[in-house]
Amino acid sequence: MATTCFHLATENKFQSPVCACPKKLISDPDSDKIMEHLQDENTYKRITNGRRNPTASTEKELNKLLQEIRTCTIEHGSDEEQLNNKQYYRLHSTDCTPASFYGLPKIHKPDIPLRPITSSIGSSTYELSKHLVAVISPLQNNKYSVKNSRVFADRIREQSLEPDEIFVSCDVISLFTCIPTHLALRITSERLLQDPTLCERTNLSSDNVMRLLEFVLNNIYFTFQGTHYQQVFGCPMGSPISAILANLVMEHIEERALATAPHPPKWWYRYVDDSHACIHKQFIEEFHAHLNSIDPHVQFTYEVEQEGAISFLDTKTTRRTDGSIVVTVYRKPTNTDKYLDFDSHHHVQHKRAVARTLLDRATSIPSTDEEKTAEVQRVTATLKANGYPARFIDSCKSRKPRERQGNQAVTRNLVVLPYAKGASEKITRVLNQHNIKVAHKPIRTVGSFFKRPKDQRKKEDTRGTVYKIKCNDCDAVYIGQSSRALKTRTKEHSKAAACFDKNSQLAQHSQKTGHSFDFKNVSILHVCPRWNQRLFLEAWYSNKEENSINEHVEFPRVYLNLKNF
Repeated sequence: MATTCFHLATENKFQSPVCACPKKLISDPDSDKIMEHLQDENTYKRITNGRRNPTASTEKELNKLLQEIRTCTIEHGSDEEQLNNKQYYRLHSTDCTPASFYGLPKIHKPDIPLRPITSSIGSSTYELSKHLVAVISPLQNNKYSVKNSRVFADRIREQSLEPDEIFVSCDVISLFTCIPTHLALRITSERLLQDPTLCERTNLSSDNVMRLLEFVLNNIYFTFQGTHYQQVFGCPMGSPISAILANLVMEHIEERALATAPHPPKWWYRYVDDSHACIHKQFIEEFHAHLNSIDPHVQFTYEVEQEGAISFLDTKTTRRTDGSIVVTVYRKPTNTDKYLDFDSHHHVQHKRAVARTLLDRATSIPSTDEEKTAEVQRVTATLKANGYPARFIDSCKSRKPRERQGNQAVTRNLVVLPYAKGASEKITRVLNQHNIKVAHKPIRTVGSFFKRPKDQRKKEDTRGTVYKIKCNDCDAVYIGQSSRALKTRTKEHSKAAACFDKNSQLAQHSQKTGHSFDFKNVSILHVCPRWNQRLFLEAWYSNKEENSINEHVEFPRVYLNLKNF
């Protein structure tokens, strides 16, 4: 379904009509564990005691590389460029900030270790990484990976075990940070050269794809507590391209391991870095050693079945005495059966999705009718404990699958709105009459109650803002928007006012009145990543502001009745 997305950027100012929590509920994350990660000199490198920010030089090198590729024409005699203007300006970097590093606790493991995350959103290579995902993702073609627990359950039911065979679960130790980048680059290059459909996805040659990918992997910079680091080995968890490269490396390793093992497993199913296998009891240690011999950096741990059962994803596989396999739903010991409460301030679609997801899992994963019935009963009791009415649960159980409308794609515009009970339902009915689909998002989420794990960036470094600048001598204000850092745009306004730039509305006001603007106290009205969001809000604020000096654009008057959010 083709969609046109339009989001009202309201999350910064709305307050929930149900609850509001002005204080954070937890303390700062344990930075000692993060510092322990960063002490690994084989993986991370501290940059000049944090005094040098590598972002500017990285941007310069990236833009130079993109410009070089931009001038390359498509192979086979075409005059068309490998990067058109639209792609070039989307991928080139301006006023970016370094990635942020933080850790997410693994509460289900002893001592609660941290999962290191490098959030690359807003970094100089973020857009390029997203672009490369679309180019490289189709190179994945492994027959051993499973898409989800339902696919795994369907496959494992067809298997059986001999008395001397057992379940084994294998797990890679720190998959993302253990991936050798040279190996990831070599595998990607080989598959690109063998891919006849590359020209259908991009005008870039395989050589230029590799140049861009190598640049991304060689320029992994981030900050933690104000200090700059470079990741010198592995792929960062948090970069869009990392998951694809990790999967390609895993495909390479498992294909080699299974093809050359003296006694390979009877089956091997993998989801990211977790694998489910069946191995003869006598050859478990042999296969484990063989698996770890493929690459010294990618090492596996393993667990064997306990009491004839083992967990994988959210399934539990149990062997019967006749060798057949029973699959049931698995819940970790930390599971609390707490889900979205029915009385919470969320649209009914979200609550229906919770119930349907749990019920679908209850009917698709268990192998036997008895297990399905027992799982449905447990899910029903859990939903009732979370406030879901019996009639609502029954309606979710009786849902029929939607019929597909052939190969013809239905084009509908998509509007994402913050949910306000009573009003959102009426708006949805009106917009549906105009073939506009509405998605609802909560105004407050559980995550909003907790301390943000990332380092907080300075106000002047914020990108993608709608801002307000006040006049020092009168009530005039200027409303603007920019995708670049606020400090960069503020400097441009200040320079334009000082030079009386005739194209600047601030300069025109200063020239006519002799007034000056307060460039040291620019206020941010909203942070919006999307260009159309910022244009909408810039126009909305400038029309709402009585003393705005903006040249007002044509604006639907109905929006002006909205209260400030």
